[in-house]
Amino acid sequence: MINLWRLFLLIVVLSAGFGAGATILHLGGYNRQTLTSRVLPLLSVTLGLAVIAYAVLAIGLMGRLHPSVIWGLLMISIASGLLSIEKTYIQSLLSGLLLKIKSLRESNWPFNLLLCVFFVFVLLNLIGALAPPLGVDDIKYHLAIPKRYINSGCITYIPDCLPSNYPFTMEMLWTLAIGIDSGELAQLINWSIGLLIVGWIIVLGRMSGLKRWLILIAVLLFYSITTVGYQSRSGMAELGGTLFFLASVYLIFLCREHKKLKLLLMGGVFAGLFATSKICHAGMVILLTIWIGISFWRQEKSLRTGLISGILFGGAAFAVASVWYLKTFLMTGNPIYPFFQSFLGGPQIHMDLFSWGSDKMFLFDDSLNHLKKIPEIYFTQIWRLIAYPQKLRGHVSPLFIGLLPLVLLYFFYGSRKLRQILVVAGLFYVYWVALYPLIRIGLPLFALLSIPTACAFGKLLEHGLFARVTLSVALLAWLLSSLGGHLREVLPTVPVVFGNKACAEYIAERGSSRFFFNTYAAHSFMNTNLPPDAKVLLWSNDGYYLERPHIYTGGFIMLMANGKRLYDPDQVIDEVKRFGITHVAMTDESKRRRLRETLEATGKLTKLYEDANMVVCALPH
Repeated sequence: MINLWRLFLLIVVLSAGFGAGATILHLGGYNRQTLTSRVLPLLSVTLGLAVIAYAVLAIGLMGRLHPSVIWGLLMISIASGLLSIEKTYIQSLLSGLLLKIKSLRESNWPFNLLLCVFFVFVLLNLIGALAPPLGVDDIKYHLAIPKRYINSGCITYIPDCLPSNYPFTMEMLWTLAIGIDSGELAQLINWSIGLLIVGWIIVLGRMSGLKRWLILIAVLLFYSITTVGYQSRSGMAELGGTLFFLASVYLIFLCREHKKLKLLLMGGVFAGLFATSKICHAGMVILLTIWIGISFWRQEKSLRTGLISGILFGGAAFAVASVWYLKTFLMTGNPIYPFFQSFLGGPQIHMDLFSWGSDKMFLFDDSLNHLKKIPEIYFTQIWRLIAYPQKLRGHVSPLFIGLLPLVLLYFFYGSRKLRQILVVAGLFYVYWVALYPLIRIGLPLFALLSIPTACAFGKLLEHGLFARVTLSVALLAWLLSSLGGHLREVLPTVPVVFGNKACAEYIAERGSSRFFFNTYAAHSFMNTNLPPDAKVLLWSNDGYYLERPHIYTGGFIMLMANGKRLYDPDQVIDEVKRFGITHVAMTDESKRRRLRETLEATGKLTKLYEDANMVVCALPH
């Protein structure tokens, strides 16, 4: 029953997104003369989700982050959409949908078989999204920080969790979800975003002239990527970035076709939203802005037009993204904190206070070390996709790699629209491999490449029976392999989703066996036995399920504590209590071990709970 309620809430959120987006597009003059009736609903929802995310940020910064306010935001968004949508538009949309459903009856059996496979992927991801969140980054910050925002009723600086300083557009949607329900609703929103991405692949496929069955191949090539499945069942932010990127690319292509700069302006807005889903995405937006300026210059034979186009696109992107950098600057003094802290300032990060032992001390600027591997990484990345998928944290279809030579030929012999896709994909490859070459960051690239890859697949099928059999077997083998991976991840969630296993039992078992979340028993003890006003210094970075105010020990050591007092047995208790901490929940993690040993050396801790993974102690009054 609760899952049906969450599905209803998902419909409410998407309806609010549609309403907010439709209102903005109507006010901006983006009507059916500018955009087709097929694209307007998709564009409305995509834009509306971003509008709602920014609205949540605004009410959070004003200290009004309460469920009643969130519900009010949703209702206003739905009402505004109803007022701005024409009745004839709804009628044409419904009639078009009915025609599409009717046409499916006339499809051949291979098409229907592949369509069924796609819906199996969708269903598996839906079941997984309904399970309690357990992803490592989800229970650390993607969902844990939004839950802190909701518990405090406002969005403010959180010194003990550095990722909270990043652009958090998608996490604002998770904040909304947790405010009215739970992290499971946040995962459902992410699942729906995966389907919206499929919608954009269909739109771009139609724009590129692909037949319906080739568009389905493109959809399957993307949606069967194991990382897409994992993201759809989690609170990760990369699907949101992919959604905004595809919307931006579509509007850029449409602007080049119809020469309406207002389309480019909206494309810049979506590029800015893309940049706010991952801090490194700003690099891709810069490359895209340069390409737009040059391409419009060449197309219109006017340097002035090229400059105006680049400035318009880049300016819109910067305006949208700058909200987050301004927030971080006002809270820390550094717009991209914690990066380049030695140059741009911000709270001092004391990595030297950790117990590194024989390990090399990590610095945040070390995350840019990929740049040192240029240019050889541009050639080795293709091999890594095939041979070392575990290092890239995901598997993609071998067809992406095997058909790459033929796909590249489209740059010289393909249609103008396919060449556009390949140029943007090439720019993304340059950015992706240099800065953050994991598959989840490259999802926009694979979404774009799925279209020319499907086109190449169709061309090869025309070369006789052997080619048809070989390619069909390769595609089916990949789909079956990917389905097996999805089943392996989703089947353990079925008992808890359908009510045959308690959530606590599922979290304890699945969390420890799959996600290294071994401290749930200690969290449950603290939720039950510690007073409501207790404040916990938490050794493990997994605070989503802890229902008491807490501070992550890593951030406490790096940013909050006085290093001279922290490791002094005579002063450490007073130093910890200075932040209102009443209890400590300690693990044996090596980098934090020195602080645990210092606290235990005082002889003043009162042990309340202990298991193989965590010790919970009370500080002296």
